[in-house]
Amino acid sequence: MSTFSRLTSALAVAALTIATASAQTPASPALPSETPATLQPVVDSFDYIRREAMIAMRDGVKLHTVILVPKVAKSAPILFTRTPYSANALTSHANSSHLGPILYGYDNATDVIVEGGYIRVIQDIRGKYGSEGDYVMNRAVRGPRTPPPSTRPPTPTTPSTGSSKTSRRPTAKSAYSASPTTASSPSWPSSTRTPPSKSQSP
Repeated sequence: MSTFSRLTSALAVAALTIATASAQTPASPALPSETPATLQPVVDSFDYIRREAMIAMRDGVKLHTVILVPKVAKSAPILFTRTPYSANALTSHANSSHLGPILYGYDNATDVIVEGGYIRVIQDIRGKYGSEGDYVMNRAVRGPRTPPPSTRPPTPTTPSTGSSKTSRRPTAKSAYSASPTTASSPSWPSSTRTPPSKSQSP
């Protein structure tokens, strides 16, 4: 049997297998999925409101931010943290409808936050987790107002006066700071009596 005949037979068998499989009916009818297309959790009973936002910085980079607002808050202060350890993880320590359990853990003073009625805001730093940009651990203090040293203008120098000698400003010296041979004795005030004379020997 030639190679061509073998190849033709194999293709025929494969085509017949595919046709038979497509003609078979499923053993059980297709069941509808019980998973909804969109899941919207019910949070009416929660004592806080959770929000997530992408807040733009001055250069346009957006940072992922989690905002937790107590429902009783009114003109409340904000306790803000920018972290490299995931804002979602620091605000999801437990599946709870109360603010305390979900914050209990690292970098959260839970008793102060809950009892003080603080709005808790945690933000991912640049390049970490949900934030845009590049993560740099130690950034140099440079910017539009502090360019690199190579581009800075030269420091102006004082023009030379043509004299090779440098003049120094005379400094005042106290009588007590001079040497013992040149130091002058302190004078007695005129309003006081003259110092007692040395006693003469008999």
